[in-house]
Amino acid sequence: MAGKCSNPQCQIEETGLCLEGFEDLGDCSSYNGDLVEEVSQSPEDSVPAIQELTENKISLMGRLPLDPETADTLLKNKGGRIIACVGPANVGKTTLFASLYDLLQAGPIANWSFGGSATIFPFEELCHSARSTSGRDRPETPRTFASDGLTFYHLSLYDKSSNREELFLADRAGELYSNAADSSQACEQLYEVSRADVILILVDAESLGNKTKRHLAKRQALNIIEAFSESAMINAGTKVIITLTRYDLAVKNESNELATTEHKRIIDSARDTLGPSIHVTGEIIAARPDSIESVEPGQGLPSLLESIIDHNIPKAKLARHDSEKASRTFLDPEFAT
Repeated sequence: MAGKCSNPQCQIEETGLCLEGFEDLGDCSSYNGDLVEEVSQSPEDSVPAIQELTENKISLMGRLPLDPETADTLLKNKGGRIIACVGPANVGKTTLFASLYDLLQAGPIANWSFGGSATIFPFEELCHSARSTSGRDRPETPRTFASDGLTFYHLSLYDKSSNREELFLADRAGELYSNAADSSQACEQLYEVSRADVILILVDAESLGNKTKRHLAKRQALNIIEAFSESAMINAGTKVIITLTRYDLAVKNESNELATTEHKRIIDSARDTLGPSIHVTGEIIAARPDSIESVEPGQGLPSLLESIIDHNIPKAKLARHDSEKASRTFLDPEFAT
């Protein structure tokens, strides 16, 4: 008979299967243990709750992604980089978050290792449906709904020189980004974009490589970029990465050359629209491919992570991060529209 697990996401008592996939349950730190102590998510106690590591316990945050108020508290105390992930529904935004977390559990990515998270339980929930222990025939990732509002996933990373980076990945339903392209009022409500250090504009490679869908996919991305530009949502020094997602499907359909050609055209158009003060670059990823015959899982994620953690940010931008750490806030009237 299965014992108890202190991870509330694990259903081993019902299924007999470990959430983490351990065959030898003695290797699982949560099984029959009291190592995981769930902590309420509130601004007052969220900072020490990121990961309080002692000899006999790890304190973690709650089951939900961070709300803006809690993310604001962590930012003011620890600093960090805000990553706005922008794109229509089903473009692979949530899959990107889950894949970054999953790959970091296996080892370093681009010389960066996993150093903790204030959102371990939410990450585990995202990843569970894609693991063999879920019993599903193919990997899946839960959708983000408009009713969820704005939330954040948090990753703490460190390198061999003990440098640390705190990443806050903004999560919002893709439909709301699509609406912003047609409404300046809706656009201005996306205050995570105006606060972002890095903006990922996600474009679906499968659609971009399809002759009947490519125009719409390209137009959606450019409309969002133009809306952000007209509403002055992107600050000088912010990095914009046009990210081609689900590249494995374009390879499968033998349309990857067309997709990458259109991807380069979007990058060129974005540079023309945003001007020289905004650094625009591109990345191609296959975060969680359906098949690994031609594309490895996580393809492009190391390069994307290196591009996100870019230490060549203009000095004025770094000064706002480091010297004025306490003023970094999502709830500051200067940024919350």
